[in-house]
Amino acid sequence: MAYLKKLWQGWRARTAHMEDFENFLYTITTVLLGLLVIRMLVAWYMGRCNLFLGI
Repeated sequence: MAYLKKLWQGWRARTAHMEDFENFLYTITTVLLGLLVIRMLVAWYMGRCNLFLGI
């Protein structure tokens, strides 16, 4: 939990001096990269369990 708190504080410190548009781009990029990682994990799990055969 301390790691997440430190990560959040670092993110807040980086975005504190950004303009609104920069902050928006940074947030969108972070969210999209997070979704990409989740999608990769789901694809890896589906491949391991042979769940692609039904599609």
